[in-house]
Amino acid sequence: MASINELISKMSEKDIYSVLCGYLYELKNIPEFTLLSELAFTLDCDSFLQLINCFGGQTIKIPTAEEFKSCYRTLMLLKYYEIEHLDWKDALEAAGYQSSEGRMALNRLNKLKDTLKDYNLDRLR
Repeated sequence: MASINELISKMSEKDIYSVLCGYLYELKNIPEFTLLSELAFTLDCDSFLQLINCFGGQTIKIPTAEEFKSCYRTLMLLKYYEIEHLDWKDALEAAGYQSSEGRMALNRLNKLKDTLKDYNLDRLR
């Protein structure tokens, strides 16, 4: 059986972070910590440490891929309707909406436009 020193010396940085996150869960018994060890493998090491430095102590919820895709469709609707000036039905279709989803899409589009108004776009220049 390998010694602890041998095990640690063979571990990658991501392995070490993953073990530390698993240990943190065992130590604190906080259910929200259970996925941290997987995050250590999902992100590169610098991004993982930056995540901890920026959001340490906070609880976040990650959207599903479908929720994120839905937001992206609304962004595409904004592009097609507001920027490229397609008519409404063509913009809906190009963004991946069904014509029966027009009212919902309009509500989401208006919400996205409100969000953009509140967003500090000057920092992007």
